[in-house]
Amino acid sequence: ANDKGIEEKLLSVTITDEPVNIKDLYEYARFIPLENGENCMLSRVVKAAVKDTLVYMLDKDPYPSIKVFSTNGRYIRNIGRLGHGKGEYEDIDDFTTNPKGDSLFILCNNRILAYNNKGEFLFQKNIDKKGPISSIESCNGGYVCLIEHKGDDNLLHFLDYDFEKKRDLISSGGKIIKEPSEVYNPIQVNGKDVWYCHYFTSTLYVVDTQDDYKTTSYRINTDKANKIERFENYVFTNDYDAVTFYSVDGDQIFGFFNVAQEHDWPFIWNLNSEEIIVKHTEEWIPYVEAINSGLHYSIITQDSFIRLSEQFAKQDNLNSNYLEVSNSVTEKDNFVLVELKPKNND
Repeated sequence: ANDKGIEEKLLSVTITDEPVNIKDLYEYARFIPLENGENCMLSRVVKAAVKDTLVYMLDKDPYPSIKVFSTNGRYIRNIGRLGHGKGEYEDIDDFTTNPKGDSLFILCNNRILAYNNKGEFLFQKNIDKKGPISSIESCNGGYVCLIEHKGDDNLLHFLDYDFEKKRDLISSGGKIIKEPSEVYNPIQVNGKDVWYCHYFTSTLYVVDTQDDYKTTSYRINTDKANKIERFENYVFTNDYDAVTFYSVDGDQIFGFFNVAQEHDWPFIWNLNSEEIIVKHTEEWIPYVEAINSGLHYSIITQDSFIRLSEQFAKQDNLNSNYLEVSNSVTEKDNFVLVELKPKNND
């Protein structure tokens, strides 16, 4: 149990019509089409991680696989393969790389399959939990955290690299801290801190793993968020202004709010501030799906790339020094890696 309980902080949210565009946020944008071919075709990328010069991607269709590319777009290898033998998986629920980037863990049906960064199988470990494990993330300090679904609740487990228990995160009142899977990027690691999000109460939690797992919660305070509504025989919460996606980078969080159930609006929250400002935009703002060495990475489809190219061509404020396309896109359904350097703005 977390004997110190949870320190809760209330955040005010200001929604403004003041526009924001990509050049307000990033110094440059580099588009890198990923190599296409029989072994490296991508269909539905649901997670990406970048370590050094390697990009790891979980592709779910037509069957699950982990594909590795270079940050210049060249296909490197697949990690593991489908099957029931040693080093093979029937499905992939999630994956993570360790902080050093020299090994990778695949989560499959409450089992961990470990590989080195050359794709060689290392070991398999069964996770002794009754509920299904949905998410895994590797943390600094030599441990991993897992989310176990337990009835209607979810429990955050901290384990060492031998996958032995270090801590189960429970509040002082014994209530399991929830983290629904509706939030993209559910677990975020930022130095010694582990972040996760409770979608239905618009609450972000941060766990200090070097201070006896002290937990702080940041509850989002808006007039529209989380109002209970009824529709015929159904009761549900109104997800106005709910956080739908976020990534933590140093003292800032890059994320999106669902505003009035219309579309996602971007926000950048400086952790030193008690106010989150959500700005209107009619331009493309990337989802930050991976962070490495101070750079942000996003994955988009070839169709999205073509639409963006047409959109950017109409903007006078973007020039060749800002946008770089390293190779042409020629194949249908190819994916494009976007590399961006964030500005150091407040």
